Amino acid sequence: MTMKTKLRDTTRKIISLLEQKSGYPVQVMEDPDLSTIAVIRIARGDMPAHILRYKPLTPPPVDYTICWQCSLALRLFEREPEQRFQIASTSETSQHLEKILYAPNGLVQKFGLEKARTDTLRDQLL
Repeated sequence: MTMKTKLRDTTRKIISLLEQKSGYPVQVMEDPDLSTIAVIRIARGDMPAHILRYKPLTPPPVDYTICWQCSLALRLFEREPEQRFQIASTSETSQHLEKILYAPNGLVQKFGLEKARTDTLRDQLL
């Protein structure tokens, strides 16, 4: 784990449980540029660890945030491998979504969205 904040024992236990159930380590790190409170990327393929990033806030809800993200990942690993499904975006997915957003009578035209707002919406949807 890479972080500045000391975690509660309960939080460390939940991280450990995720590591045991999944077989992958969990890397926890602060990310002040994160656009949300926290996010976890599930280990798979060439990504050998779960990456849990959180935004440092005052007062810090770090333990709650980390436990919540770990519980989302734990739900995946509580299923048998053939019953696990992860939805991930690809460059192809992004292109299809752009076509939908910019289509005649699409959301961009319908709501008069600027490019920056459209990009933010696209990223959130992906």
